[in-house]
Amino acid sequence: MELRVFEVSHKTRVNLPGGYNIYNAAAAAAAAAVKEVCGTVIVKVLDSFSSSFGRAEKFQIGASDIRIMLVKNPVGYNQVLRYITNTGFSAVLVMALNDRLADGTDVSWIWDVDFEILLSIKERIRGFYVSGERADDMALRLKYAGFAENDVLLIRDYKKLIAETTKDGYPVFILPTYTAMLDIRMTLSKFLPLKAFYE
Repeated sequence: MELRVFEVSHKTRVNLPGGYNIYNAAAAAAAAAVKEVCGTVIVKVLDSFSSSFGRAEKFQIGASDIRIMLVKNPVGYNQVLRYITNTGFSAVLVMALNDRLADGTDVSWIWDVDFEILLSIKERIRGFYVSGERADDMALRLKYAGFAENDVLLIRDYKKLIAETTKDGYPVFILPTYTAMLDIRMTLSKFLPLKAFYE
């Protein structure tokens, strides 16, 4: 993308998926510019930035690229769903919902998420899974979104979930709430050498 800082144009890239992250990067650049950070420094930082702990983190198991995209509220969830629907390729989807204190114990917010948008790419969904402690609630929400019960598979065991979703080599998008993300990363660490959140 082209970024103008102090009336000077710079070529840069945003190393995170989704159009919303372009706005996030532009906002960060604007804040840095207000603090009189040099434009070349801003661009260098943007170019070197990479996804972090559970936030569009990317892994590979076999032929499958796995991307974990943390979801915490309807606004963020909708942005992630828009990104997925705009990718243009076939993929496996996983929605992992927990209701621990760090997630928020009230999961009624999932009814404000636009899961209906996924119907527009139904033919490209190569597997649709729900998991987590409140997987039944997510399955019910997806039923009301227009997906038949046999469209959505429920697997609570994360090791089995990873094996099942990666067996055919399709890209896998995992959309977990916070503690589900921690549990899934712990499971992935049995397959892959993962960095801790502070690294």
